[in-house]
Amino acid sequence: VKGTKWIQEERQREFILQADTHHNASEIYFHTIPQEHVKSARKWMKDGIFQRNQMPAFAENPTLTGYDNSYSIPSDAVPFAGWDYIEVKKFGHSNSLVTMYGAYIENILGMVMRKLSSKQVRFQILLSDCMDIKQYIDQESKYDRILTSNLIDYIILPDLLKLCSQKLNHGNPYATIVTETQNWTRDFCPEADVTGDSERYKLGKETALKDTKNPQQVQYGDVREYLDNSREFIDFIRALFHTHAMRIRPTELPKIPTVQVLGNEFQLKLRDGFRNENRIATFKMAVNRRRVTVITGLARIIEWVPWQSE
Repeated sequence: VKGTKWIQEERQREFILQADTHHNASEIYFHTIPQEHVKSARKWMKDGIFQRNQMPAFAENPTLTGYDNSYSIPSDAVPFAGWDYIEVKKFGHSNSLVTMYGAYIENILGMVMRKLSSKQVRFQILLSDCMDIKQYIDQESKYDRILTSNLIDYIILPDLLKLCSQKLNHGNPYATIVTETQNWTRDFCPEADVTGDSERYKLGKETALKDTKNPQQVQYGDVREYLDNSREFIDFIRALFHTHAMRIRPTELPKIPTVQVLGNEFQLKLRDGFRNENRIATFKMAVNRRRVTVITGLARIIEWVPWQSE
């Protein structure tokens, strides 16, 4: 490792190429996070160095490159966006985001290293179509947790559940399949999102202001978490199962399933995220609660358990 000078040079090049986008995105971010963190966030945006002490800068700055060995991090990206601000703050609070997140991430990495050294975890990395994964793993193995990221944005949900249910440990009442969608409004249900001049959006801003009492967050931030599009989301999930049924029985006209029976054909039951039944991951992450984390307000995480377990 030769240091971080080249990182700064690459970032400056990005700043020049994307000056308007970078400036606008950064200023919005500074307006929406707690003011105690703005100074450290601005410093990160300026120099791009994640450094908590006087150790050599490269000690805490991994070199992340793209496929062509170039600096691949967007100029307006921050290392604080993906980690849960609530959990980080519980671990240790500091006005400096670099100090606070650095300590938290260091602790996480230490836990991972200890777990690996105890040989309690085994990794198997497969480069294949996820729908063909059964041929590469032990046929007898069953799993208590199956996390699928946002694959349902690309693979119809019932097909994915059918595959995962076959590998789920149905003998464990707490076994769970976790599915997520990030693009459901963009790709499938644009009517569930809003535009800035709609009455629905104005109502969301009013609700957000009452809750946060922070005009700047309402003005510059995303208030989608305050919009009630639960009806559209439920209809979206039901439509996925209806489409699946029409594909496998094209000569019939199947009824649109009710929420209560979703997943039953795969011996699964849907946990009701609207009633806080999720146990592994939050159904809907809230920007207001995670003030440093960048969240669109549209992602949804839904959990599936063996149907006889609850």
